[in-house]
Amino acid sequence: MWLPEPIYECLPYLYLAIGVLMLGGAIYIGIGIAGMPYYFALGLFSILGGVAIHLKRSTSRIQKADSNSSESH
Repeated sequence: MWLPEPIYECLPYLYLAIGVLMLGGAIYIGIGIAGMPYYFALGLFSILGGVAIHLKRSTSRIQKADSNSSESH
């Protein structure tokens, strides 16, 4: 699936924002509500996914920059 570059670059931050909102929603609705564990789990997985994607992209870009600089020498 192809996404335009501005959307592709913003996705990890969108996942983080959704995760924070879902965790905030879980705290807001409280422990006594049946849906709270789902809000909490979805928020946690969203945050972890956003962080994982950001770290993977950063690592990939650093490795690509290092390989390009070593090829030019």
